[in-house]
Amino acid sequence: MKLIKAACLLLPLTWHAGAYAAEQITLDDGRVVQLNDDFTWQYLPASAIQPAQKPTTTDSTVATDTIPAMATTPAASTQVGVAFRLGQTQTIGRVAQYGLQVELGAPQWQDGELLIPTTVLNTGLKSIIEVELQLQIYSAEGKLLAQEQLTAFHAITRLADTYLRPQQQKEGNELRLALPKQSDYRIEVAISDIDYRG
Repeated sequence: MKLIKAACLLLPLTWHAGAYAAEQITLDDGRVVQLNDDFTWQYLPASAIQPAQKPTTTDSTVATDTIPAMATTPAASTQVGVAFRLGQTQTIGRVAQYGLQVELGAPQWQDGELLIPTTVLNTGLKSIIEVELQLQIYSAEGKLLAQEQLTAFHAITRLADTYLRPQQQKEGNELRLALPKQSDYRIEVAISDIDYRG
């Protein structure tokens, strides 16, 4: 009888402890969902994602390989930090977040500005009308040269043909940064804002 009473007292405690266990999964479009034991679910903001589930930052000291076409190899990085050389022909890197990928093309120098072309790909479910990037450019020695928020893509509001529709890829804006000319740079870039339509 004492064993039954003890089991009855412990059962609610073990049930209560298990009720707070939750699993996180990452959807194909990059969003993270928390599955609760009470059969409910919710989207998680980036700040609440467990470190083990959060996509890792791609960090490389030398950009040597050509990045495959965006449509064939989706990126998983929410932030990219990579070194690059002025005049290289391969793309710098790619950053992705919540169903959006932004590829930074081969850098060029023109009229005292560093120019970086972009390509945007919508792998999500909603049309995108604007994409903002947060960029930090460093010298090869690690000195911060510029920190800016630039628009990588902007559609014309109420002109549906200009929207970045689901599963569509478009040429984005050219990023222009006034910097001292050097042969080598390091860039850190993250998607800071995405505006959706419908």
